[in-house]
Parts: sequence; structure tokens; C-alpha cells
Amino acid sequence: MSTATPRIRVREATPADARQMADVQFEAFGPDVFNRLMYPAGDTEDSRQRFAAGLFQPETPEAPKKEESVLTVAELLPEEFGQAEIVAFARWIVRRESRPEEEWNVPEPPRTAEQLGKDCNIEVFTYFIGALHDKRREHTRGNPAVVLGVLASKRPRVGAGSALLEYGVKLADGLGLPTFLEASPKGYPLYCKFGYEDIDFVDFHIAEKYGAVQLEGENWGTNTGLTITEPAAKGVVRSVIMKRPAKVSAA
Repeated sequence: MSTATPRIRVREATPADARQMADVQFEAFGPDVFNRLMYPAGDTEDSRQRFAAGLFQPETPEAPKKEESVLTVAELLPEEFGQAEIVAFARWIVRRESRPEEEWNVPEPPRTAEQLGKDCNIEVFTYFIGALHDKRREHTRGNPAVVLGVLASKRPRVGAGSALLEYGVKLADGLGLPTFLEASPKGYPLYCKFGYEDIDFVDFHIAEKYGAVQLEGENWGTNTGLTITEPAAKGVVRSVIMKRPAKVSAA
């Protein structure tokens, strides 16, 4: 399945796209404070290669059989001639059947340097990504749903993020399922436009824990999630857990 805006085309990803998707990931999130903490010396070729290698891992016997991972890319099309450029990608996790609690209510296995690269601070990765995934499990509880695992865009204001979200919304509506996501401060306004609603939040006290300093103009999510809570305290990065209710597609 593919969709398009005037200069953006969305299609399902293939393994041949993996390296470009890794580049998008690090270029999109590289300047953010958590990436600066996870990769204090900067990301390397090794970290990008390891990320790319993990995108299309084959299903193992231990992997949940009731979930499907759908990877999509958004390509910026040339004005006339030339090659389309992958500028964004998203991972949608589709769960069509319920999973029993003994399957979903279990901690994730810790990530390793083999998976993330020796230049990655795994303790920071676990603190950030692990907390978000724990909160996701708390709300989805193994029920049928579509979850946005990640959305990364290296080209803001060209419509790539919106095109990927539109793909996911149509996917969920076609199945009559709700969608969940963890919104970064940067992505929060876009998700609101697509009908996602605040249901919970995670505040990361990174100034206190890591001595991180907020750069001039950097958005730490101070004023996100205000429908359910107060503004975040100084030195805190906030991620908001959001849900879009199930809707039946008119198509």
C-alpha cells in the first residue's frame, strides 16, 4: 500500500532501505538531548550500521505471533528528474488479537552493546526507551491496537511526517482499532492535529540525573500534556502518551 502528497510518496519499506532509514533516525534525533546523552561522543558508522541491521530482523520463535511490524518510508520526489530521497520513516506495530497477561506484562530484555554499538550509553537508553515502553504496556495491556513505535523525519515542513501519520490512521481505521504513541516534545503538535489525545506522561529528570543543560531554543516539552497535568518542572524532559480512539473507516 502506498499513499502520496504532491511531493511526498509513502510506501512500505524494504531491507534495501535500511541504511537510509538509519541515517534518517540519527539525523532526526541527533540534536535532541537524549541522543546527546546516549551518544556523548556522537554517533558513529558502527551505531548506524547496527541500527540498520535491527530494522528487518526475522521473526524468532520467541517473538509474539499476534503482532505485525509494518515499516513505512516517506520519499521526497524530485521536481522533474532524479532519484527519490527517503526523508522519513515510521514503524507501526499492529496487534489484531489480544495477548494474555503472561505474554505482555513482562519486562523487555536489556539491550546490549552488540545491538546498539559500543558508542551508545546503554544506561541512558534503558532509562529513556525502557520507561516509555513500560508505560506503553501499561496502557495497551495486550489488547488489539495499532502502536506507532517510531516516527523519524530529517526534513521538517515538507509533509513527510503528516503523510506517514495519515498512512497509520488509515491502517488503524480500516481495522477499527485505536492507536497509541509516545509523543516527543517535537512531535506533539503534529499528533494533536491527527486526533491523538493525552492519556498519560513520563517526566525524565535529566538535569538532576545527568547534569544535562537545555540549549537555547530547545524544546523539552514543558507545556505538553496540559490537558491532564501541570507544566513540567525546570530540568525535566516530558514525553506524552497519546491515544487516538478507534474509528471505522468510511472506505
